[in-house]
Amino acid sequence: MSDVLNAIGIATPENLDDNIFRDLWTVTSPQIADILPYILMVLILIFRPYGLFGNRDA
Repeated sequence: MSDVLNAIGIATPENLDDNIFRDLWTVTSPQIADILPYILMVLILIFRPYGLFGNRDA
């Protein structure tokens, strides 16, 4: 996760013990894999509330 955060421009803190987000820097991909589909579903519903294909006109 630290590689992703560094790629988007968030620098790694020097002392992780004092940082309130210290657990975020140590998250691994297998830990995210279980919740990732739900995060993607929520993001799609936020930005496309009618779904990926929109309304169907009858």
